[in-house]
Amino acid sequence: MTLLDEILERTRSDLEERRSRVPLAELERMAAPPVRPFLKGFGKGFRIIGEIKASSPSGGRMDPRNVEHALEVYNASPAIAAISILTNAPYFGGSLEYLQQARQRTSKSILRKDFIIDEYQVREARAYGADAVLLMASVHFEDPGLFARLYKLAKSLGLEPFIEIGMREDLEDMDRQISMIPADASLVGVNSRQFKMGAKEEAGKRAGQDLTTDKGRHKELIKLIPKKSGRICVAESGIDDPGDLKSLAELGYQAALIGTAFLKGPAKIGDIVPKFAASCMI
Repeated sequence: MTLLDEILERTRSDLEERRSRVPLAELERMAAPPVRPFLKGFGKGFRIIGEIKASSPSGGRMDPRNVEHALEVYNASPAIAAISILTNAPYFGGSLEYLQQARQRTSKSILRKDFIIDEYQVREARAYGADAVLLMASVHFEDPGLFARLYKLAKSLGLEPFIEIGMREDLEDMDRQISMIPADASLVGVNSRQFKMGAKEEAGKRAGQDLTTDKGRHKELIKLIPKKSGRICVAESGIDDPGDLKSLAELGYQAALIGTAFLKGPAKIGDIVPKFAASCMI
């Protein structure tokens, strides 16, 4: 069992527990704030999606001070087009409640980043105040029909689907993922991380490290994404230096999603984000 398999298994278990506490009918009755257009923050020039998470399987625990001040720093930077919030608790220390609170403290759009495997989670994203929702092709490449239904539901609720490809090595798997990108998808991410080790081996050998990324994947996979006018391509994972942004822009990306480089420490997030922002073509 890979780490990704383990996370998905736990996600299914936690989902059933939440569903028993808050039935779908009750979730649909929750008063959700109006959706903010997620793509509005992506104008001319390169942009950043700033991430908030307390920890990660690869990066370990983030600096609590940076996590605490992240929203304030992101709000102040014009280079931050939107904010990504991890809502997975067991592996990333996140929660829907934090997303809901963050919504009240920012005017920027929010992406719910989680392992979305069920329509219930899409409705959760809407109810708790997200403006976009992550849909990972790597999770659904064996069931593209479900992936398409999740995409359609997100659109119907006014959410911007963030389509993500990557995290698999097999070329056949990647071909399937590419074929799953909806023709009208406006937001496509390429994740350079690969969950190829078993969960116990991953935890034992890579805790607190970020060795599961391959920046070459950003170059390889963007070439395979079908071209569409207005489509925003976002590079994810392994972006740890301001100079990376120029390279990504030259490859054809319009944005990068960055979390660990901002949050891990020991440097203060208030000092790091401006350095990355200066590398954006604003």
